[in-house]
Amino acid sequence: MKMQRFIQSINSIIATVTSPNRLKAVLHKPLYANALHLLINYVVTEAIGFVFWMVATRIYTAENVGLGSAAISATQLLAMISLLGMNMALVRFLTDAGEKANELINSCLTIGGFAAMIAGVVFLLGVGVWSPALIFILQNGIYFAAFVIFSMATTVLSMFNHIFIADRRSGFVTIQNTIASMLKVGLVIILFLFGDSFGVFNASGIAILISILIGYFVLLPKIRPGYHASFVIRKDIVKKIFNFSLLNYFSNLLWETPRLILPIMVLNLLSAEQNAYFYIAWALAGILRAIPMAVSLSLFAEGSYDAKLLNATIWRSLKIILILLLPAVALMLAMGDKLLLLFGRSYSQYGTNLLWLMAIAALPVAVNYMYIAVKRIEKRLKGVLLLTTFVAIVTLGLSWVLLPQMGLPGAGVAWLIAQGIAAVVIVINWISKRTQTS
Repeated sequence: MKMQRFIQSINSIIATVTSPNRLKAVLHKPLYANALHLLINYVVTEAIGFVFWMVATRIYTAENVGLGSAAISATQLLAMISLLGMNMALVRFLTDAGEKANELINSCLTIGGFAAMIAGVVFLLGVGVWSPALIFILQNGIYFAAFVIFSMATTVLSMFNHIFIADRRSGFVTIQNTIASMLKVGLVIILFLFGDSFGVFNASGIAILISILIGYFVLLPKIRPGYHASFVIRKDIVKKIFNFSLLNYFSNLLWETPRLILPIMVLNLLSAEQNAYFYIAWALAGILRAIPMAVSLSLFAEGSYDAKLLNATIWRSLKIILILLLPAVALMLAMGDKLLLLFGRSYSQYGTNLLWLMAIAALPVAVNYMYIAVKRIEKRLKGVLLLTTFVAIVTLGLSWVLLPQMGLPGAGVAWLIAQGIAAVVIVINWISKRTQTS
């Protein structure tokens, strides 16, 4: 019976994809529309991002690319720390905020921006301990200021993206991030011509700043007329979202920690050149992770909007992940080494095995993304915290051991083991519960 239902679902998906009228009707549903916009956002920005990295790897040395990518990862890590889970709180509570919606937005932006400023300063003051290779940032006043400002900008950009998602206008996420990605390509060339050896990092940060201004002055007024930013913290609003934000904060931080710490770990355990090869392979595999990430985030927004239809929404989300992810994984396994050649022969030589491992890992990652989305809708976040803690500890712990022995594939093995074990446990528990209720 279950196999028959599964086959019927596959046939339904194929019929929808091959029928323009049915496909058009499906894409008008908020779940699919938001997921599609988020997926387009990732694919477009990553495609432009790969142009950025192809340009960067051709005009800068591998050492400069490695240092720049590590610094970018550091600002992204600090932004994740500084969000304090409020980005997810915006998705969960903004719809129901009513007249207090603008105060909710400004409270989150104020807290996040201030936290990012503190986090940036603290990171640089201790950079000699946790990332000695980046100590030159501490020793240069302009780089120091830019690093702190870019950390704050990355935090604000994430807040803006989640405001658009909460309002079911994910297309604006695509617009804002595409602008930032396109600007990076031009800026990295300009900065290189002006002799900036740290142009990879600076181009990324300046592009984010410009896209924030466009988001504030052009995009936000379209969905929130009359909105004006202000430095304010409403205690009653913060108190309402505190518990949800806090648990999401730790789970988000743990979930993203491997992605953001591994480049710094590779830089210090191996070399700047090896980190350049690692960063490109990891980013390319990110296209596969984008599929379940986009669908699960759309599921979270839609489930928060109408929790009564959660079971049907989950099933529709699983179907769209299935039809998109399996061919994408197969293509990456077949063509991954050739795609890496676009960045240079050494990138393909050193990054292919890592890319293949990451492609296989995309399957258990999809299971884990769906689990996280469902638990967030249900406001049952302890399981999410356990999952993300396990994945972070196992990935980083095994990477620390395997990288010196195996090179870059060691990080891929660690990621695959961590995500695979977590997914197996989730599936076993789900089957057990289904068996008990049937």
